[in-house]
Amino acid sequence: MIVRDGDKTTVTPIGRIDTLAAPQFAEEMDQALAGTRDLTLDCSRLEYISSSGLKVVMQAVKTMYSQGEIRIINVTDDIYEVLSLTGFVAVCDVERQA
Repeated sequence: MIVRDGDKTTVTPIGRIDTLAAPQFAEEMDQALAGTRDLTLDCSRLEYISSSGLKVVMQAVKTMYSQGEIRIINVTDDIYEVLSLTGFVAVCDVERQA
């Protein structure tokens, strides 16, 4: 799900981003990145992310470095552990779910 408010965009992936879902997630992220200066990835409804999904997120991080800001919010403990082990917490703002 993508919500735009001016040059701010929030993407809320739902369910699992595995090898089968990653191509669709990549298309959604490409749409979200177009013309945004402030991207929020809201993981409140994300249950699982595979390496294929992480690749899409890393591409978004790289794009937003030159385009604006990115943050990853509402991250569950399980997803946070994956993001931590893969180094995402060192390269962008990652906030755990309250």
